Amino acid sequence: MAHRPLFIFGHSTGHSGTGTFHQSIIQPGCPWSAVVDEFEYLADGEKTWPYDAECSLVQKKLIQHLYSVVANKTTVGLGHGVAYVDLGHFHNRGRTLECLATHLKENSIFIHIRRNRYSIARSFTDSMTRLTNSDPKTKITPCMSRIVIEGQEFAHPHVSICPRSTENSGRVDLPVPNDTVWDSLTSFQQFLWYADEMEHRWHSLLMMFNSSNGAISSALPQHVPGTSGKPTFIEVTWNNEKELESGVNWVRKQLGCSPVKALVNQHPHVKHKGGMLNCSRYLWEDFQYRTVMNFNAKKNDILFSNAPQYLGGEECSETKSELEQKIREFSLLFRLEFNSIFSDGNM
Repeated sequence: MAHRPLFIFGHSTGHSGTGTFHQSIIQPGCPWSAVVDEFEYLADGEKTWPYDAECSLVQKKLIQHLYSVVANKTTVGLGHGVAYVDLGHFHNRGRTLECLATHLKENSIFIHIRRNRYSIARSFTDSMTRLTNSDPKTKITPCMSRIVIEGQEFAHPHVSICPRSTENSGRVDLPVPNDTVWDSLTSFQQFLWYADEMEHRWHSLLMMFNSSNGAISSALPQHVPGTSGKPTFIEVTWNNEKELESGVNWVRKQLGCSPVKALVNQHPHVKHKGGMLNCSRYLWEDFQYRTVMNFNAKKNDILFSNAPQYLGGEECSETKSELEQKIREFSLLFRLEFNSIFSDGNM
């Protein structure tokens, strides 16, 4: 008898090791006989889909495609015969991820890949700045719709999300007061919002299926096995190359796979040697951003309590004690609590 296919999706912002996790998971040593590899697949018109509250577009254009591409694969093997793997972030808009979980149920696995928020924001802004040749007239933003404000153009990644009213992709978990407030944020702050939005959506996805039992997602690796009618949820956090490698093999273990001998690193982590990064500036922008967002206690818990802000000391120009002093100063100034952890390079 043919086994049902298993659909494995990523849940992240992108720029968070998704390519590395994806390539590592499709390596041999897993309990399926064949793999359909479709990293960062987009259904026809998906980038401009509306909110799709009834999941009609996901069912008609995406789920039909998923089943069609696995149909020709052999289904004779151990466990699930075929694994469809896409750990990309191209299904982030609207309710696509939620619709996939609702309709694929126990045949789906969602892997939330969590990276340091500052690294995500810096990676997006740095890479997009290079693509625009550092044009000072171009602002980097996660918004997809074309915007021109006072002659300034906006550049964006291939797929991302933002809370601006011009996006036409439905509600977000973390709304901003209005477009003027959103436009006033720096590019770095807007991508901090993107990271926080996907973190909150992960929590919301877990709560949809009561898979967290009311608990807040932990920064430690988590594995919530699927049951009848419910997907399996896996989450992993990494902040440096060592944690990336161990995180990859931990995820493979949860999937029933053997460890990989060598990490298939698609985009090696860029180290800024010699303390080149002004981490105090990142902290300042983060405090400003959190003040604008004015998160309530529940949202603060979901976003920050169990996933404190990581500060990579080997890359910061400041020492650990200097950064701790900045955090104390900014906490008093903005009247905000701030959870942080420091890498070994700060110690």
